[in-house]
Amino acid sequence: MLAPKLFEYDQDGIASYTPDQNTGTEPLSPADLIDFKLAYTRCPTGAIKRSDKPFAPEDTKA
Repeated sequence: MLAPKLFEYDQDGIASYTPDQNTGTEPLSPADLIDFKLAYTRCPTGAIKRSDKPFAPEDTKA
């Protein structure tokens, strides 16, 4: 909810990162980085992962 441009919820309420289909391969713009950090730090379940390099395919599955 804090970054609707970056995350989308499926019918089960599972969020995924939309700019690159949850792969971690698209760099964030400075403006999007602010929204991402807000969502990342306030995620109540700690489910948002971050990395300086793309995730392995098995890491992107919920």
